[in-house]
Amino acid sequence: MSTSVSRSSPSRRADLGAQYLTNHDRTFAPWFAEMHSNGVLERATGDIVGQHKAQAELPSYTAPGGMGSVVEAMLQGADVSAATRLVRLEAVAGDGGQQWAATAVEASGSEVCRNYDCVVLTLPVPQLLALGGSVGAALETSNIASALQGVRYSSRFALSMWWEDSDAAELLDAVPWAGRYVSPDESASLRFISFEPRMHSSGESRPGEGGDCGTAPRAPALVAHSSVSFGAERLEEDKEAVCAELAAEVRRLIPALPDPCDVRPHKWRFSQVVTSAKDAAAAAAASGSGLETLDLAAAAWVVPGVPPLVLAGDAFAASNIEGCLRSGRAAAAAAVDAARGASKRRC
Repeated sequence: MSTSVSRSSPSRRADLGAQYLTNHDRTFAPWFAEMHSNGVLERATGDIVGQHKAQAELPSYTAPGGMGSVVEAMLQGADVSAATRLVRLEAVAGDGGQQWAATAVEASGSEVCRNYDCVVLTLPVPQLLALGGSVGAALETSNIASALQGVRYSSRFALSMWWEDSDAAELLDAVPWAGRYVSPDESASLRFISFEPRMHSSGESRPGEGGDCGTAPRAPALVAHSSVSFGAERLEEDKEAVCAELAAEVRRLIPALPDPCDVRPHKWRFSQVVTSAKDAAAAAAASGSGLETLDLAAAAWVVPGVPPLVLAGDAFAASNIEGCLRSGRAAAAAAVDAARGASKRRC
């Protein structure tokens, strides 16, 4: 759910990860309806070439403000510290019982440490296991660490290409679709290409904009995602060099493209989940690791003991928006229970 901004102009945006969100499970239809009514999401009607028929028949949505705006909408009212990296969790004696002392490094490089009654971790599992402090011991004691060692992710490169507004008409002629899945027969390195103006041309009006991309196109942008095998093979290489190859491959597939005014590479070291926490834990349990205290089917895991620690994210559910929502709801319920427990201890 990451929106990239062009280095040449802050008004130029492109979604580096999720391009559109599909409602597979009617359980989450009210969430999609709410985001749609608030203008955060709009119905996707652009043509996506190579999409599976079953997927194409489901309601899908795009984010006119970029996928990052969906996260921002859900975090309204929360106290958010962005560009802050958690490096250490230490169990300490706090007000009314044990708490987590969380040490983080801010964008400025300075360290901050705050105490919390409960911590919810949604970062990729390898980063979770690399955290310093006593959190590692808590995971080892409960045998959760051994299970999580088996979680695997795919890796991908993403490439954003931008053009001047004056190139919009030429681009619309060169790219007749909103998105295109690229088959292995067509390219060994590319798997998906999206074209921003058509991806967001649903015909629904937005404040200050016309809904038709022919009359009020977004800043012309194209995003390309590498294949899983290509990402795995080239993961440790320089992203600038790798994405230069991807840009050349895009131009080969779409030879009528004019020269872009800006190109930005991105490396998704942890892309989609290949082996989930549930499957990894099942394999660990089969080899004799004791995980009897865990509900492996849960979309969020509560680490036994105090202070409360909740593990969540797509590794515990599924690598799509509904999996993330399901895991988030489970984590929220666990955090509420933890907060109630902390309140009772203080009393």
